[in-house]
Amino acid sequence: VSTQSTGRPAMKASNMNPVAFFSPTGLSTALKCSVGLDRRSLALFRVLLGWTIIYDLWDRSSDLETFYSDEGILPRRLVMEGLGDSRAWFDLYLSTGAMFWLTILFCVHTMFGIFILVGFYTKTFTLLAFIFQHSLIWRVVPLAHGGDLYLNCLLFISNLLPIGDYYSIDALLSKGERTPSFPFDIRPVLCVD
Repeated sequence: VSTQSTGRPAMKASNMNPVAFFSPTGLSTALKCSVGLDRRSLALFRVLLGWTIIYDLWDRSSDLETFYSDEGILPRRLVMEGLGDSRAWFDLYLSTGAMFWLTILFCVHTMFGIFILVGFYTKTFTLLAFIFQHSLIWRVVPLAHGGDLYLNCLLFISNLLPIGDYYSIDALLSKGERTPSFPFDIRPVLCVD
């Protein structure tokens, strides 16, 4: 077993002893080489996730009054009748139908995307973006598609990964200290270096 320039172990099949492969360190090395993640690639993932949120909201903003306000084709009253009153208290976008407040919600949601893009308090704003995105989808369920569900899943999984460790404001503020991910550290499961 040798080490690459990145510090990650590199396995060479010709030099690997079959008995050493099944030892705890050999198996760990094999896992890191086959399914390991580099935190720099997670930084790229974070940037693309932020751009996706911003673009999605920009695309939806052209139809803000038509689909999200009470003057549009699907007022909140009809949505609440379809969902029942049990979900209405949680959905932020169902809390108002006025264009002013919907514009404020969209701007705040866009700010969360920008904060994820630059990596500022990444865990906090990823969780908030997940809540806002979920609420946005439930506001107009007939407009939801597979991409919305996929974006929600990516936002949820992002809370479990150290996406703010490299090329972010979080990395500058932490000054090289690496802290476990909130709410728990999933890095050993995914072999993240």
